[in-house]
Amino acid sequence: MLEKENLRNITLIGFSTTGKSKVAQKVAGYLGWGFIDTDDEIVRLSGKSIPEIFEQDGEDKFRKLERSVLEEACRQEKVIIATGGGVILNPQNRELLVQSSTVVCLEAQVETIYQRLLQDTLYSDSPVVRPLLTGDNPLDQIRNIKSSRQPYYAIADWVVSTDNLTIDEVCQEVIRGWHYTNRSHMNKDTEDTDIACVVETASRQYPVYVGWGLLDKLGDKMRQMGLSGKAIVISDQSVFSVYGTRSTQSLGGSGFEVKCCTVPAGEATKNIKEAINIYDFLVENHVERNDVIVAFPVSAADPCNRKSLTLGLPPF
Repeated sequence: MLEKENLRNITLIGFSTTGKSKVAQKVAGYLGWGFIDTDDEIVRLSGKSIPEIFEQDGEDKFRKLERSVLEEACRQEKVIIATGGGVILNPQNRELLVQSSTVVCLEAQVETIYQRLLQDTLYSDSPVVRPLLTGDNPLDQIRNIKSSRQPYYAIADWVVSTDNLTIDEVCQEVIRGWHYTNRSHMNKDTEDTDIACVVETASRQYPVYVGWGLLDKLGDKMRQMGLSGKAIVISDQSVFSVYGTRSTQSLGGSGFEVKCCTVPAGEATKNIKEAINIYDFLVENHVERNDVIVAFPVSAADPCNRKSLTLGLPPF
């Protein structure tokens, strides 16, 4: 059983056409996370479209496939999961989502959903028959089905009304909700006397530590933030002579593969040639998105400041 404080995934729930798939894919791009659409996975695994599964195998078969795909998705870390509209009907699915994800519900008015379904049907390059638009009164049909599902949307940690928002604006709200609902997790993980503040941006949040002796805790602090991979120390030669040994020992002791890149001290090295040299170093050492760059400011070499360090650690 996963604890709520250890959540890392974001799962989107909501009615048809609220934008779950498009938003999940964009949010994944913003955060640098993985993206899983449960309906797409079902189609890929079965080799059939969803209407074909319902027609040929029945709804029970589809729901079993849906459950299996959802379980696999929730085992992943740092992924954005877009769910099918009916995934919340199963109480086991709801429990799984609550235990494994920050759950965000994308909402829309019945009239908005109707108009979006109509547009998809009329103007899509590959239109499909929308069961919700069949019958004498589609609006009533949508209203009745949505009303029956509404109590299940209560599992959401955050709700975004999408009626009057662009896709980008919905993405911003999803990320804001994720930050807000995981604030207690961030504070709990970083609760010590060194924490000064938590910096929040549109797609990131990270703590800033200020304290004595932080250099010897550098590797441990980075591990606490979920950082891994190579640790690339970039510094001028004067600063590295002061902090190089202690920083590399701290990082290596915490399991990081450490690589060091130094440049000559002085203002003269702040030029495009040295920047290219640093980029070449990163390429030669196969530095990837998930690796970490540790940079020491020139002021860190001040002999009066050797025991004090300000440390900002982005978790990605």
